[in-house]
Amino acid sequence: MPKRPIQIRVEDAELAEWNLRADNAALSLSAWIRERCNANGDDKAVRRDGDLDLGQRSAVASPRPASQADFNSEIDATVARKTAHEIGCDCIYCKRVRNLLKPKKENK
Repeated sequence: MPKRPIQIRVEDAELAEWNLRADNAALSLSAWIRERCNANGDDKAVRRDGDLDLGQRSAVASPRPASQADFNSEIDATVARKTAHEIGCDCIYCKRVRNLLKPKKENK
């Protein structure tokens, strides 16, 4: 059966988050959304995964930068690429994506 394109309304930050999660799952955005919507026949799969750590990837990751400044620059470049904003943009959407990319601090 042919797949039919649809349109949905979504905020830029939410779309950026979905793109990140789809990339981490090695799926296209469409496949990732279908997987979430069709899982177990309920809406639980559509909800956000609060425990998802975007710092952990199943694919082989490039080595971490040597300094914190290099790491922050790498995050800023990724945010700019994902949001199509300028590097260093401080809008709410870029802040949300930046927070998703930073590793979680461990409670000690």
